[in-house]
Amino acid sequence: MRLNAQEIKAGIDLVEYLASLGIELRPVGAGGEYRGICPFHGESVPSFQVNRRKGLWHCFGCGAGGDVISFVMKREDVGFREALAILAGPAGREEAVRSEGTDRGYIFCAAADYWSKCLAGSTSARSYLEQRGIGAPELMARYGVGYAPGRTRTRDWLLTKGFALEDIKAAGLIGRRGLDSFFCRVTFPLVEDRRVVNVYGRSLSDKYRHLYLPARRDVIFNLDHVDGNTAILTEAVIDALSLVSVGVTNAVSSLSVHLTRRQLDVLSGRFTRIVAAFDGDEAGAKGAGIAVAALRERGIDARAAVLPVGADLNSLLMAGASHKDFAALLGSGRG
Repeated sequence: MRLNAQEIKAGIDLVEYLASLGIELRPVGAGGEYRGICPFHGESVPSFQVNRRKGLWHCFGCGAGGDVISFVMKREDVGFREALAILAGPAGREEAVRSEGTDRGYIFCAAADYWSKCLAGSTSARSYLEQRGIGAPELMARYGVGYAPGRTRTRDWLLTKGFALEDIKAAGLIGRRGLDSFFCRVTFPLVEDRRVVNVYGRSLSDKYRHLYLPARRDVIFNLDHVDGNTAILTEAVIDALSLVSVGVTNAVSSLSVHLTRRQLDVLSGRFTRIVAAFDGDEAGAKGAGIAVAALRERGIDARAAVLPVGADLNSLLMAGASHKDFAALLGSGRG
């Protein structure tokens, strides 16, 4: 029987595998969490965390993360099928390389990684982010922010990494006429359980609309980076990053004013207190009111912050709002 990704992962203990590569990990608490020095960037304080039970890893310093297959892809700079072959070992190498089907999550992860590398080469994308007040290199690296150049560059790069053309198409990365579906867009990976489940592409021009890949969108942006039981819920990814850029690190985004039942369940299962800070317009006020009511029904201490008419969190940041200003704004609001 041919090996596939799930079979390979099921047979590997991530902690033991990393130890075999010389990566030293120490247990943190009793929940199967381990921590060590990240192998992908220089650091002195351990920020590389591994969840043995889930088989997932994440670095809070450089923002990289995923499962054992994603780790091999990044460490060896190889594609999905090559990573399967490495993990399968000599006995299963041929079967792994021939394995049918590709998890879209691996394609999303690979594309997001490619786009993050493209960001440094795009003056227009970096200028756009700087003008938005969220262009700090460490912030971009932590969240894997990138730039999709367009034409067929992403498609061609994924092909060199071993992904099949039909899988790239199925993932929605190829649009009309065989060109990349994301072009001239800043990209923001949407991560859940330390895996990329979608990517948000924000156009640098008002001529083109913002896009998501055709996959799940009912995620909460930045959930993996937040500690504690209190969260600031924003309407957009850029709004959440605007707060993070001035030190309000418990900001998350629902990607829309319309929260799904799943998003409400995730938020209520993770936090006990939530402040909804949506845009200062009619849609924002209405959406925040509905979200607050739904969260309260789930037993959450929820309320809405009142933003100036016509403003959003990013526009306030660009107008010079500081951590102190945001703290005052988010500390007041309506019940």
